[in-house]
Amino acid sequence: MSKSVSTRVVHKYASLAKGQRRHDVRSEPVPNYVDQTRTHLNSIFLEPRAEKALRDICLDRRALRNPQRAMKKDAAIATLGIITFSHEAQPVINALSIAEQNALYKEAADRISAELNTTLTGLVVHRDESAPHAHYQMPAYNLEGIPLSKSINREVAKRLQDVVGEVYQSHEIHRGKPKFERILAGEDYSKTINRTVRQLHEDLPKELEAARKALDAALEKLRNNETLALKVQEELDAKKGDIDKLQLNIATYERRQAQAKEDADAMETKLSNVQAAVQALTNGAPVLPKLEYETVEVVTRREENLVGELIVITEKRKMLNLDDVNTYLQVSRAQQQYFKNEVASQIVDIVERNKIIDARVDAVAKKEAKLTDLASTLIELDESYSSEVNSWVQQVVLNPIESAQQVINAQTLIRYGVLVQMHKSRVHILPQEATDELKAVALYRIAREQADAEKWPEIVFTVNEAIAEKIYEMAIADNLVASVHVRSKDGQVRLYELPQICEEVLQSSGMTPS
Repeated sequence: MSKSVSTRVVHKYASLAKGQRRHDVRSEPVPNYVDQTRTHLNSIFLEPRAEKALRDICLDRRALRNPQRAMKKDAAIATLGIITFSHEAQPVINALSIAEQNALYKEAADRISAELNTTLTGLVVHRDESAPHAHYQMPAYNLEGIPLSKSINREVAKRLQDVVGEVYQSHEIHRGKPKFERILAGEDYSKTINRTVRQLHEDLPKELEAARKALDAALEKLRNNETLALKVQEELDAKKGDIDKLQLNIATYERRQAQAKEDADAMETKLSNVQAAVQALTNGAPVLPKLEYETVEVVTRREENLVGELIVITEKRKMLNLDDVNTYLQVSRAQQQYFKNEVASQIVDIVERNKIIDARVDAVAKKEAKLTDLASTLIELDESYSSEVNSWVQQVVLNPIESAQQVINAQTLIRYGVLVQMHKSRVHILPQEATDELKAVALYRIAREQADAEKWPEIVFTVNEAIAEKIYEMAIADNLVASVHVRSKDGQVRLYELPQICEEVLQSSGMTPS
């Protein structure tokens, strides 16, 4: 990055302007990043105006435009700016005398305020922080009563960078490179985002710590690599010993092979001579001494064996090439790990599938058991009701599983303080602690409601004596002119008039509660 200078401005309302003013003149608690031993080197050209004075100036300038509304309490009253330098330019500024620095800061601030058609109300130079810079203050309205927040557009902001660049160009310090040009040049976008001095003081220690951690990690990785390199070198040294040993063996075998070849050649020569002599004497087939012939075969076999051993040793020597050995080991380990992972994955899949199958088998078994139990229950109920009384019970006989499914879909709820189970064309009171009187009231009222809704031709109750008596009392009270079916112990259904029913119920012992 080249030597550059830049400036930035912000617009602040009273409370924020006050905080910046106290920071500039060091009248508030001094931040940790300030070196108080160098605070005396700071320069205050123009002490920043207090907030009330700035507001009065803004009101006077605003009045020039005859506004119809009053100025808001939280309106900006100060436009605050800062002049900063790139890392490469800071040594150049620090090398100047304080007087030279002050003159440049003053010229830059005056030209900025003139460019914005306003006045300079504060200028402070800080030399007690990590980098030299200057803070300047201006009223938030220009001399024509226009807010600087509206008059400073993109073009004006670019012009301010040109102005400060012109002030410092004699020291080979120029305006900063525009952000879009830096991005087009390939610079990291995060580096193009401006950060305040306070943000830099907060961020830089964190970034330094992160860099230190990264360095420690790199050093640790380097140490690990050095350890691995030493280990590899030790392995190479060990392999080198094996290679040297093999080379000695090869030399020995080569000497033996040469000696065997010499022996074979000598024997062949001797054999030829003997054969020639015998041929000359006998003029017949050669007769060879058995001992010498066997010796030639032995030598020939020794030669063949040595040649085979030499080939094997040569192949081993090729295999002991360190690059080939390492490549072979890496491929072999990778294949082993792949097969281990593949087998482990298949085992996990099989275990999970078995769990799912077991869970499904258990669920089906439980459902079948429940349906079988319900079917048995409904078949038993069929024994206590004739098909003429309840067609729903007749369905159990024809299709027990379907009827069991109807039981599963039945609604269980509390009506009139009693827990009941609602079926189509049937109401069932579940076992509970409710009194017989409460059960009778609930059963009677629910039956009446369901009979009206489903257009029952009649209502059949299967209850004990106490509940039956209460039901008949309520039926009489409601002036029901109807007959009631009562199932006796022998399974016969008899028809009674209401007065007779009460007597029969009290005398009967064949009622089955439901």
